[in-house]
Amino acid sequence: MARGFRGSVEMKLVAMYNLKKKANLEEFKRWSREVDQKVTSGLPGYKRFDIFEVAALLDGSKPPYRYTELNTPYKIIEFIEVESQEALERSQSSPAMNRVMKEWSDFVDESSVKILRVEQI
Repeated sequence: MARGFRGSVEMKLVAMYNLKKKANLEEFKRWSREVDQKVTSGLPGYKRFDIFEVAALLDGSKPPYRYTELNTPYKIIEFIEVESQEALERSQSSPAMNRVMKEWSDFVDESSVKILRVEQI
């Protein structure tokens, strides 16, 4: 498998972020389902686009497992698969995605955004 960021190698991304303090989580979830997920999933080159709210943080690595809802480092996690870096860049510059990103930035604390490119082991 090629390790470069360019070319036609399928890419898997994990995006993690928090909402702005003034953003309403329920409004974000509704917008995500009605706009973001519909538009993004339909873009050429996108193979997977799933968004999750972080419900709790596992405290410890051995039973008994405990979960805490406080102090999770990120509130929202996205799993994204695209055909290639070029497909990602093409779709990100589309008029539909420009609209989504503008609305997304109304909800999201952009300073919290971390995007990881991951490869299966």
